[in-house]
Amino acid sequence: MMKLSIIRHAARPAPTVVASSRCAARAPEPVRLRNEFLASFALLALLGVAPLASAGDVYVVCASGVTLSMAEVRDVFLGEKGFAGSVKLAPADNSAAQADFLDKVMKMDSAKYQTAWTKKSFRDGSSAPPTKGSDGEAIEYVKHTAGGCSYTASAPPAGVTVVGKL
Repeated sequence: MMKLSIIRHAARPAPTVVASSRCAARAPEPVRLRNEFLASFALLALLGVAPLASAGDVYVVCASGVTLSMAEVRDVFLGEKGFAGSVKLAPADNSAAQADFLDKVMKMDSAKYQTAWTKKSFRDGSSAPPTKGSDGEAIEYVKHTAGGCSYTASAPPAGVTVVGKL
């Protein structure tokens, strides 16, 4: 690295530029190799090559008698599809699995999902699906509600229709 300094001499009123160089001491070889390894690992992690924690499975479930395709699930949870045949749909969110559901099925984050429902409530007077606190509550809702649909992070028991697993 070059360091420039200005030296004023008494005999000359104009400044003179003098260049001097500093030579940095080189790090010992093991330290340098470790630093290069850490930098490489950090770069790979940023690029997504390093193994990352994967999200769990999401099961979309509906009450028995409700027939939906996975392509229709997004519309159901955005309030765009209200019936499956002659059955009125009653979706419910599950706070325990919502992050994975929004990511894998809805392809949006929580803020965007809330914004979509806020807009819909002003536009159509609709309200967002009720939120259940756990997989157990979501399953009980689906079992006891005609047209009920929700999602879980754990494999659902018998008595509900599994629309899909992601």
